[in-house]
Amino acid sequence: MIERARSPADIVVTGLGVVSPIGIGRAAFTEGLFAGHNGGGPVDFWDTRDWRSRICCRVRDFAPERWLDPKAVRRMDRTGHFGVAAAHLALEDAGLAPERMARERVAVVTGTCAPMEWVWTAHEACFTRGPRFVPPTTVLSTFPDAASARIAMQFGFQGPAPTLSTACASGADALGHALLLLRAGMCDVALAGGVEAPIVPSAMIAFGQARALSERNDDPLGASRPFALGRDGFVMGEGAGLLVLERRADAEARGARIDAVLSGYGATTDAWHMTAPEPEGRQRERALVEAVRMAGLSADDIDFVEAHGTGTPQNDENETRVLRRFLGARASVVPVPALKSMVGHGLGAAAGLAACATVVSLAEQRLHPTLNLDEPDPECDLDHVPGRSRPAALRRGLVCAFGFGGKNAALVFER
Repeated sequence: MIERARSPADIVVTGLGVVSPIGIGRAAFTEGLFAGHNGGGPVDFWDTRDWRSRICCRVRDFAPERWLDPKAVRRMDRTGHFGVAAAHLALEDAGLAPERMARERVAVVTGTCAPMEWVWTAHEACFTRGPRFVPPTTVLSTFPDAASARIAMQFGFQGPAPTLSTACASGADALGHALLLLRAGMCDVALAGGVEAPIVPSAMIAFGQARALSERNDDPLGASRPFALGRDGFVMGEGAGLLVLERRADAEARGARIDAVLSGYGATTDAWHMTAPEPEGRQRERALVEAVRMAGLSADDIDFVEAHGTGTPQNDENETRVLRRFLGARASVVPVPALKSMVGHGLGAAAGLAACATVVSLAEQRLHPTLNLDEPDPECDLDHVPGRSRPAALRRGLVCAFGFGGKNAALVFER
């Protein structure tokens, strides 16, 4: 085991902003996480009679007016609403007031796939009511970088504000990019993570036609079942998970609470297939190796892994093989919980939420459960913390994020 000395240059987490199907804000998310709340439910806000999958993990009781004025609410889609809300929550949790910050030194780095709600709304307006009913703001809101732009404008942050769009690895790549920006001295504070609102007819139907979604429509609470026998796809989720990152010296100088250190990031590409993982998962494994190497650690130093764990047959078996090789002799004893069993798969938001869960686990010294694992797949035989949370001595956690197109990313967080 390697014990790393603390450094003033460490990139630390000082705030979390969470908008999720199991809780909005750090306190509610933490409660839902360890209580094993289930965000599943029916898609009861569209006509779904012809859909293959009619279930989702939706952020319920979300009111964007809490963080935005009415004009801003109208000009943004749900992805933007989530992003701004999570940014407010993260800054508040970090004890940072935007008006007192050096705004030119604050970066905003978001991961997202696409602003799907706005695309659907414009399409529906055009073909049901006519072209003149398409909102003029549509062209500005259908770029993937709209969320980071909206967050930056909301607070006047004028540092780098890129968007990483690497499918389901987007949130992890956003956090990794923020880590590199801070280490390069290009900013002093970064708001980074994932945001997505994909529960719209076009996305739900398309993913359903691709047979990626679970069709357990009569059992929405039991449908998201990573690593379980009989799993049949993921349940679409949504939300946002943003972290406030800064250098340890700066955080300590202002008396901030430090939740964790983001010490490692690795990213690779399979270059194999648009949907299927490369059978041996060699590039997935290399992303994990690169992440622990950047952290100055080895696989032996990892105490738990936040699984990608989608609940699709191919991914879960492939991820198990990768983790068995990566962890070696310790594979049977290292816990590997799967957050998507509670919040579904939020696409670009997924790794941001997983990072928040990892930081909370380190802070609380507790592992969250994997739900719906009453009958594990014999091919997925790791310790997935089935059923209920449990206390654990946790120093270092690894986040796995694997996306369509063979995009792989991993993050190391330390207590």
